Amino acid sequence: MLIKTDSGFTCNIDTDLLDDWDFMEAAFKVSETKDRTEALRLCIYMLEHIFEPSEVERLKEHVRKNDNGRLRTTRMEAEINDIILKINESKNSSPSSD
Repeated sequence: MLIKTDSGFTCNIDTDLLDDWDFMEAAFKVSETKDRTEALRLCIYMLEHIFEPSEVERLKEHVRKNDNGRLRTTRMEAEINDIILKINESKNSSPSSD
């Protein structure tokens, strides 16, 4: 599944993630937590499940390009949240296989 974030980052996501309980649980938790440390831990966990290491680096470069080379936590969190939102939207709009 091809995903394009609001900032223009495009990536292919394995559609099996839409049926991965651990991933979906982490996605829910990251959207609900107010604890930044916990949110960051969950974001890193999710990145490891969404992307190969080279794709993580591509995402980092995308985030850096508009911020004088700085990789800001808040921008990475926003990008990851947008990716998660797009995955959840895709899951909710996909017909059930039951």
